[in-house]
Amino acid sequence: MSRPFDFSRLAAPVVYGPFTSESSVKIQRLMWECTPDSRYIEGADSTTSFYMRNGIPHEVLAPDGKTWIPFKAWMLHFCRRLRRAHVYPPQNPELFGGVYDRGYVSFWYVMKNRITIQKTLASMTRMCVCKQMNAFTADTIGPNQRFEEIIFTLFGLQYSDDDWFGLPGFITSRSVRQPWLEFRRDYLESHPFEPNPCWGTIQPILANPRLAAARRAAYGVGLPGEVYVSDKQHWSKEDHACRFIITLYNMAADRVGTEVDEWRPNAIFSSTVSLDFSDRHFFGYGLLNLLTQSWQFNQKHPSPLYEEYLTPVIYQGFKPHFFVFPHLDVGKLDLSSQTPWNTEKPPIHFNAEEARDAGLLTDDDVFDFEEDESMINIHP
Repeated sequence: MSRPFDFSRLAAPVVYGPFTSESSVKIQRLMWECTPDSRYIEGADSTTSFYMRNGIPHEVLAPDGKTWIPFKAWMLHFCRRLRRAHVYPPQNPELFGGVYDRGYVSFWYVMKNRITIQKTLASMTRMCVCKQMNAFTADTIGPNQRFEEIIFTLFGLQYSDDDWFGLPGFITSRSVRQPWLEFRRDYLESHPFEPNPCWGTIQPILANPRLAAARRAAYGVGLPGEVYVSDKQHWSKEDHACRFIITLYNMAADRVGTEVDEWRPNAIFSSTVSLDFSDRHFFGYGLLNLLTQSWQFNQKHPSPLYEEYLTPVIYQGFKPHFFVFPHLDVGKLDLSSQTPWNTEKPPIHFNAEEARDAGLLTDDDVFDFEEDESMINIHP
């Protein structure tokens, strides 16, 4: 499906590496000109494998467009051949003489970094969405524990008593209700049981300050009085999710709705400081998933309080029931050489072991979060 704005247009221009081999140059051209297809291998352990759980393909289509090869082989034999000039920070020419202008970086290192980021975002998505699903269906936890685990999916460990008492009122405020009703009308009601939006797609769009103008053009700002005309016919679920989060944060930062006046407006909505999950927009993403699951659950197990509360699951009288939610979607690893190259890993502040010690994660959850990408044996 087409997108309202093609963010891949911001990719850097193609620069070929210092190769003389005709076959190497041909492979580079083929890899530059297209994004390779990829696939999973169906099997007994395919759904639980490190690959599928984290959106990493088992096989990639080789540059010849005919041969399917293991992901590891694609990394080792094709990504390592593709290079481009490395852009270094400016140095003092009197001391360094331009020596830092002559380096090249391999696409292999770029892909290794993407694997790390994809795995981290997949783990965060799984932790958030699955814990929220469990809150609707598990009858082995009490209402206080259920509410605490839901708050944890929004804030990580950085929550306080103010969040405990302020969240229900905030969810029913205009700052949440308006963007939620728009998301529900424009997307969810026509796609009632689609999987969750992919955090790995949303996060780079919202986190990059250089995309501010593009975001406004694509998604507007969501404030009252906004003159915003956009054809959403070809929007993806991630586009609708971006619109929801942008509107939510702008309305809450501007204190639209008296219910949010005293509830964490600076820590989440106005500041650029990240919360425990390393990106301040993860609160909005987690809240959208909670609202979506509440709506889906209400279709099967309707509550007379739903339209008033939007999330009856966080209230004392909620009764869990069996329900099959849509499958979890963690997104897929970006294999395109046209996407801007980056080898810097973002800092991750979340401490899974501390969350386990607080009783909010299990040992399996900690292993899932901390499992290293080297498990797929990608080595130079």
